[in-house]
Amino acid sequence: YALLSACEDRANPIDQTEVRTLVEAELGAPLETLFPQFEAEPLAAASLAQVHRAVSLDGEEVAVKVQYPKLQAQVRADLATLRVLAWLLARLEPDYGYEWLLPEFEASILAELDFRMEACNARRTAANFERWPQLHVPEVVEHLSGRRVLTMEWIDGVKLTDADGLARRAIRGSECAALLSQAFSAMIFEFGFVHCDPHAGNLLARRMPRAQGGRAQLVLLDHGMYRRLSANFRSEYCRLWMALLARDAREGRAAARALGVEADDYETLSLLLTHRPPDSTAPTGSNMSAAERQAVRARYRSYGAAEVNTFLHRLPRDMLFVMRTWSLVRSLNRRLGGTTRQRFMYISAAAARGALPDALAAGSVSMGWIGRLLVCVRVQYRLLRTSLLMHARDLVYRVHWRLWRIESYTSRQRG
Repeated sequence: YALLSACEDRANPIDQTEVRTLVEAELGAPLETLFPQFEAEPLAAASLAQVHRAVSLDGEEVAVKVQYPKLQAQVRADLATLRVLAWLLARLEPDYGYEWLLPEFEASILAELDFRMEACNARRTAANFERWPQLHVPEVVEHLSGRRVLTMEWIDGVKLTDADGLARRAIRGSECAALLSQAFSAMIFEFGFVHCDPHAGNLLARRMPRAQGGRAQLVLLDHGMYRRLSANFRSEYCRLWMALLARDAREGRAAARALGVEADDYETLSLLLTHRPPDSTAPTGSNMSAAERQAVRARYRSYGAAEVNTFLHRLPRDMLFVMRTWSLVRSLNRRLGGTTRQRFMYISAAAARGALPDALAAGSVSMGWIGRLLVCVRVQYRLLRTSLLMHARDLVYRVHWRLWRIESYTSRQRG
């Protein structure tokens, strides 16, 4: 993990001369007239750009993200090479033919090359979380930003994976895990506008001022890779997750069908999202039983690259981006000490909030306040039912476990 994490912000940087040339060409003025102080050594260097600490003319500390000078031509050449390799691989090994995924990948990477788009994404996300004081998006400095240079407010925070740094600031990992799950659940289920690259290098934590409660705050960086979910996908995805967590297979299959997922793929989808088959009896957030694991192995024993490729190809493209995001969030949540059960609780709440406006909009314009009230009650009932089922199954499991412990202890005493 340490080796891979170095790739997040420790790539080979470019020298100061190239940085100066690019910044001056992009912003149209000498570097000294834009930034009285500009640190030559970059604080971080990733795959597309490097970040320098600087001070603006009004005395504010800022972070200046500078794109590598020849990156755009290099990326286009790499994409052309990738298309050729994908074509050859599909002819030599049809099971590994992922040409269908290239258009989405190309569109995403080309959008990241324009920092004006990243600035737009940052502003929109900041507006979405305007009433969430525990999530912060650094403010873009418009007049010091362009297509290849992005200047944002300086944030003094620590990476979520820096356990010592979090401890020095008296920030618990579990606090960050909760904020992470809540924030990305809101992005996916409520806003439909998703940051798709939440690795540890793009997330900081800091302590809010005492006047604002002194709570932990999550800072979201690097707004280049985003996905705007279609309204239909977001609505049905809310419905799908509420059904999965309530273990309502009939409703879940209906939601999956509305998303374009074939009936035979529903169990596979459940396994990918919740790590359990839809008819699992294991408590929420726990591992499958031995019998369930054995049944899953038996069913998917014959699955190979061709079956995986076909399954992914059939999924909505929005689903693929969301699944990638969940994978990164899940990994960080676990490393920070968060639990799967806690994450599912945040998901169920966000899914219910996301489903409510859609349920109201689906009704008649003339349904009146009583009709709207009934819709609200129905959605809240589904959320309550899901929560109660999750708690009830956990309670039953704990009771069984304690009874087993008592029985085992009694047996030992008798022996």
